[in-house]
Amino acid sequence: MKIHITENVNNSIEGFVLVPIVYGRLDLGGVTDHSATRIVAIDAIDSVPTSMLTKFLQDIVNKMRFGCVATFGGIELDVLSRGVITNNINVESFNKLVFSKKAIYKNSDIVKILTGLGLSIDKVLIQGINYEITATRKNPN
Repeated sequence: MKIHITENVNNSIEGFVLVPIVYGRLDLGGVTDHSATRIVAIDAIDSVPTSMLTKFLQDIVNKMRFGCVATFGGIELDVLSRGVITNNINVESFNKLVFSKKAIYKNSDIVKILTGLGLSIDKVLIQGINYEITATRKNPN
């Protein structure tokens, strides 16, 4: 099973089961544990408040089959901050972006959580102010 986790339900990926994020929460009740072969959550991380982030990621990892590849993404806090300081991002754009999110994180903090949940990090890509982290659930044997 392929799963697409997003707050923007109008941009679902064809061939993937859509799991919407609503008010920072996702309902994976219809997905059996260890059944996902691929997960795409490239705009999901910023939709989750800080207090719920680890549980949110743990719920996703629980659905991953061994060998499953997941891609997580969001806005990179360091790059966004640097853009404001160097005037590459104006205050109006910054405020519009920040206030449309539940939280903005450093990709290194997300990597640390994912690693702690047993995922192997395959790649971290930063493009502009956005990051994508690709991780695999390895068989512990």
